[in-house]
Formats: sequence, structure tokens, C-alpha cells
Amino acid sequence: MTVSGYFVDVYLPVSIDETYTYHCSADEYQRLRRGMRVAVEFGKRKIHTGIVARKHRNPPGYFETKPILQILDDEPVLTDTAWKFYEFLSYYYITPMGSVLRVALPVSFLLDGEHYLIRRSDADLSALDDFPEARAILNALDDRLGTGIKDLVQRSKNKARTLKIIHWLADHGLVDLQARVRERYKPRLVSYIDTDDERAVENILKDISSRAVKQKEAVLFFYSQYLPRRHPVPKKVLTERFSQAVIKALTDKGIFREIKVPVDRQVFDDNARPVPRLNAAQEKARQQIIDRWETGRPVLLHGVTAAGKTEIYLNLIDNVLQSGRQVLYMLPEIALTTQMVARIRERFGNSVAVYHSRYTPMERYEIWRHVLHNDPQARLVIGTRSALFLPFTALDLIVVDEEHDSSYKEYFHQPFYQARDMATVLARYTGARLLLGSATPSVESYHNARQGKYALVELHTKFHSAPDPEIQIVDLKKAYSEGRMKHSFASETLDAIRQTVTDGLQAMVFINRRGYAPVTVCKKCGHIEHCPHCSVPLTYHRHDQSLQCHYCGYRMPVQHRCRACGSTELDILGRGTQKITDELQEIFPSYRIRRMDADSMRRKRALEEIIESFRRHEFDILVGTQMMTKGLDFGLLALAVIVSADQLIARPDFRAHERAFQLLTQIAGRTGRRQRRGQMLIQAYETRHPVLDLVLRHDYSGFFQKEIAERELFRYPPFYKMVRLELKARNPENLNRSSDWLAKALKAYFPGVLGPSEPAVYKIRNDYIKEILVKLDPTRSDRRQREMLRKIVHNFRAVPHYRNVRLAVNVDP
Repeated sequence: MTVSGYFVDVYLPVSIDETYTYHCSADEYQRLRRGMRVAVEFGKRKIHTGIVARKHRNPPGYFETKPILQILDDEPVLTDTAWKFYEFLSYYYITPMGSVLRVALPVSFLLDGEHYLIRRSDADLSALDDFPEARAILNALDDRLGTGIKDLVQRSKNKARTLKIIHWLADHGLVDLQARVRERYKPRLVSYIDTDDERAVENILKDISSRAVKQKEAVLFFYSQYLPRRHPVPKKVLTERFSQAVIKALTDKGIFREIKVPVDRQVFDDNARPVPRLNAAQEKARQQIIDRWETGRPVLLHGVTAAGKTEIYLNLIDNVLQSGRQVLYMLPEIALTTQMVARIRERFGNSVAVYHSRYTPMERYEIWRHVLHNDPQARLVIGTRSALFLPFTALDLIVVDEEHDSSYKEYFHQPFYQARDMATVLARYTGARLLLGSATPSVESYHNARQGKYALVELHTKFHSAPDPEIQIVDLKKAYSEGRMKHSFASETLDAIRQTVTDGLQAMVFINRRGYAPVTVCKKCGHIEHCPHCSVPLTYHRHDQSLQCHYCGYRMPVQHRCRACGSTELDILGRGTQKITDELQEIFPSYRIRRMDADSMRRKRALEEIIESFRRHEFDILVGTQMMTKGLDFGLLALAVIVSADQLIARPDFRAHERAFQLLTQIAGRTGRRQRRGQMLIQAYETRHPVLDLVLRHDYSGFFQKEIAERELFRYPPFYKMVRLELKARNPENLNRSSDWLAKALKAYFPGVLGPSEPAVYKIRNDYIKEILVKLDPTRSDRRQREMLRKIVHNFRAVPHYRNVRLAVNVDP
């Protein structure tokens, strides 16, 4: 019940768009500020971390409030600027604020919450006489601290029975339930050896037995390290020379004292080097960028591949870091951070912090704190899209490298934000300057530059003056008809690979599908094995002889008989990275070939290891998917092969041609660096497709003119904004009714509504899917249309019959 006149409104990191009101004491009220974390009870026996949105003294008149359980911070973990940024994200992407907080905050900022059982001293134990199981659990409780329900249940053989007994004990007043919370963050502690012994070393040695030779040697070694700076010595330095027993003996005698010091999990050597001079073309582009920033607009740097755009970024970053302010350097893929971090560490040493999902929650927690306090070791943050959420306090420059890349768009969790676009919003809120860079800018960004929303700077000269790569189209139809195919490759493609490796150089082979082959099919009846939970065929993985679903993870052994007709005549259709690797190894048995895809990169450091291995020329051919094509720089890479360009171009997506042009151009740009002309072979059936012709001519301007005309004609972005609403439900009939209801409500206000319709993959993890596409009218108020869309979505979620239908809103899909 409400016991005070002091209240706080709290956002919870759940998919709820409203705050919840709790009461607090007068002292807590004075301490609390917006952006601080509090532990609160939400629902029955659930502890959540809440973020304080506001505090007030207006009691809610229609319900009783619960108290906050604990204030978790001495200061806000969110700045006012970060808070405004999150609120804009929630508004623009029509997503509950709770969902934004859940994505934005490090997992370590959230809490583990559970109830503990405390034995009551005044309890009447007679009820236990006929219930030995309950007595056993009661006797197992820690009298002082209590015991967690989770621990009791996990230790038991019959978990359901144990939980039932716990409830019985609580109902009969034999135990009290106490809510506790604990931080998930635990600092990393490193042991050091110090000393409080002020005696001379000679006197210390006299007190050590003459037989304890190793102890005397350890004391002499310790003081040789300790005395020059009077600084504790890492324990690891001592244990590399002496046993743990020796160190413990000296500690027990009071000669050594062990201390544990919290350290960052992410530490780089402070080996900063001066930034090299730019060539004339780079210096001109750098000065143009600075001049364009004076207009207050973001700048788009359109520079050809290998033009040295990164050197310009680093030069601009150096000036910011010298002023003591912060820089955010964004990259689309974790793979890119591997090379970039190594390169930037050479320039800026321990001013660099890396922030992305491959780092542990503890590492991200520490970076968050450093950024919040503008600490020197995190002045330059290199990160993927999630780095936008960091609480910058002195942000002066944002660089979005490879700004065209589709990985800047979040596809799997709400909010489905586009990090490139949100970087412009963050720059506006923080007053930072924004630089977008790409060899193949997105149609939207280049259109903004042509319209004057962005300033445009172009760099058409390569850094090493290397010629453009030679690009050839290999006609697969002709190669098949003339019998010049071996597995998936035409003879001229294999000749080029052979010549490249013979010359001591390296090749890259691209196919945009992992696994061995997409499907296995029965030759007799045509049966294809499908995932029982998703509407997709199972992909054959040869290395473990399994059929796998790449949507839900379902896996089954390879079947040697057709499960429909019993035939043993099964065939494998299509190809993936595993199959291409096996084919190349069969054709070139002496060549060193490695694979780079999501299946082979599951270990934390696997990505870094294969990139570094390829750079050191420890293998000759790299086979992989898109992750190997983005911004990586390999000096000996001379040849790139596209196994099938038709897979890239012939996709049911209005951005298919744009992404195909960008990908092919980017892959070509990976080859032939260091003044050597590279080569790319594109295998295709439709060899005269306009996109391939534009790639051959390295004609981005021609591609943009063609693409922007089609976008305007068919009312696609950037001329029309789009919103895709995705509905999921286990019951297909309820899904049909709910999607029809929502489409009807939308069509009453929006003229451009398509659907509901089934996507190509209409079932995932046993959820059936329907989609509705809304095109916002550019002649009407964008704010009013979003408010109406939010209202319709809210009304849909309030319909009781559709509670089991999950609705996701994807703005700018």
C-alpha cells in the first residue's frame, strides 16, 4: 500500500510503452534523478531493473503503489541527451520505450531478481510431523542469509514437487519470503603483491631460514621489481618464476601482502604513433569536409575503393582527440572491427574502446562507464550499430564508415532502427559533426546529398594510383553448353584461380549461402525434407551429415531413404559455402583453402584468427559469404570470384539491384591493392543485365540515375516512407482475422496500404506470419501520420481476441 507522498515513474525494460509509478521515502526522493536505476517488484514475485523517468508528489488515485526496493546508482547511467535520443527512437520507430531500453542498456545493467526463504523463529513446527519432505527443505535453509528459491529448485530431483512444498511452507507461515537483487556486473580483479615491511632487504633475508632458498630468491626478485617505482608487482610476474607455495609462505610471514585491483577487461597498449601525412587528393578532400561542416550539415564522402578514406577519418579523429573530446567510429560488421582496431590502436593507443555484441557484458559495462565519464581510455569508440546508445558527454565527431551497408539496419529485435539514419539524429542532439563515407553510397544518402540535405565531397583518386580492377562476366549458359564446367565453375574461372595461386597471390570466392546445399530431393517422388517448425527446406551440412534449419536451428540426421516413398535415390540440389569449399579442394588438392561464414565463425576469436591468417598468407583461397567482403584490406588478394551473380540480382526486394551493385563493386575493390591491378570474375546466366553492365563500367553515377528514376516511378524510398507491420500467431485462423482487422483500420486512413499477404517464409518457429505494407503520403504531415499509425497499433493491441497475436512495426524496412 502507499505509505509516502513521494513518487517516481519508472520505465521497465519490457515491451511496454508506459511508465509505472512506485513510492519512495523522502530521503530516496532527494537522491533520485532521471536516468538512475532502481530495483522494483513488477507482477508477482518478479524483480526488474527500472529506469527513473520522473519524480513527483502526485499520488495516483486509482491504484496503490509499491515501494522501490533499492536505488542502484549514485548517479544517472543515462545523460539527458541519451534520454532524448531514446525517446526519439521510440517515437520514430513506433516502439515502446521499454523495448528501446532493453536494446540500449548493457545486460550487466539489469538485475538478477529472486525471492529468498528465511526460516521464521516463531513458527509452529508441529505441522511438519507428517511432512518429512517439508522438514528436510526447512532444515536446509541458511538461518542467517536465507536460501534462494532458484537454488533449492535447481538442486532438487523433482523440481515441480520442491516448488509445491516451498509454497506450502510459505502458506503455513513457516518461512518468510524476502526479495533481493544483485548486480550482474562483477569487476575483473588482478592480484598484485605489495609489502608493508619497511626493513632493509638484508634484514628481511636474515629472518628467512637458510634452507628456504626459493623464498630468499623470491624476495630478491620482488624487490628488484618493486623498488624502482615503489609500485606493487603483478602476482603473475612472480608465479611465472616461483611456485604458489613460495608466495603463500612469504605472505603468511607478513613479508608480502596480496591485494586485488579491479582492472578493465579491454586494455590496449599505449603505443600511439603520429598520424601520417595525407597525399594531395586526400588533403583536398579533408579540407572540403571541414569547410562543409561549417554549414551545419552532415557530409557524405563518396570515395572510390582504395582511395584512402580511412586515412582521412583518422586525421580528423586525431584533431578531436587532442581537444579531449569524444569520437564515435561506426562500422557495419564485427568483422570490420578486427582489422580496424589493430590499425587504429597503432595510431591512438589506449584511447580506443571497442563496443559490439561479441564482447562480454562485463566489457560493455566498463566501456559504458568510461564513456559516461569521458575517461581517456574511451575517447574513441569503435563500434557497430549498438554503439549509438552509449551515453556520450563530449561527443564531437561521428564517422559512419561503409554507410551503405545493410547491416546498419536492425532486422531481428524491436526497435528495427537504421543506425546510419539515427546517427544524424544523435549528431543533432549532441552537436557533433557527422561524416558518412562509402565507395557506393546508399540511394537515400546520395539523394540527400543531391538535394542539399547533406554536403557532398568526392574523392576519385586511388591512394596508390592502382588501376581499376579488371572485371569479366563469365557466361554460364555458354560454359554449360560447351562442356566447360567442372562442378560450379567454368574453365576460365578455374584457370584464373590456378594462375593467381601459382603467382604467389590469393583468391576470394563469394557465394551468398552457407551450408553444403539448400535441399535434398527424392528423384522418384520429388519429396524435399522441410523444417517441421518453419516453411523452409532443411539445408544439408556435409561436415556433420545433418539437415539444419537456418531460421529456428532445428537439426536432424541426413536421411538415406525418402521418408515419403522409401526410395534410396536422393539427390542434392544447389550449393553453399561448404560445397564450394569441397569442390575447390577436389579440383586443387594441394591448395590451402578456408571457409568464412556464420557456421565456421561461432567461436569468439574465430573471425579475428581467420582474417589474420589470410593476411599472413597461411592459405591461398578464402570461400565465404558477405561477411568477408566488407572493407577488409589484404595486400596479396588479386582475384575475386562470384559463383552466381543471378542469386544477388533476382531477388523479390526493391533494394535488390542496389545491394547487388554495391556488393559487386565492394568485392572488386578488395582486389589489386598496393599498385597491382586486381581481377574479378562474375559467373552469371543473365550476362546482359543492366546492373552487371554498370559494374563493368564502374559507373556509380549511371547506376544512381537509373535506380532513382525507378524508385520515383514506383513510389519507393526516398520518395515515399514505408512501414511494414508483421503479425505472428500460432493459430492461422486468428492470424487471418486479426490481419484483416488491422488492414481495414489502416486503409480507412492511409491510401497506400498493401496486404495482408504471406511473406516468402510464412512460418518460423511454429508462428504463422502475415505482412501489411503502408506507404506514407509525402504530401501529408509525417508527424500526424505516425501518430495515427501509433494509435491504430495501440487499439489493435487492446483488442482481447488478438492478445495472442504479436505485432512488430518495422519503419523504413
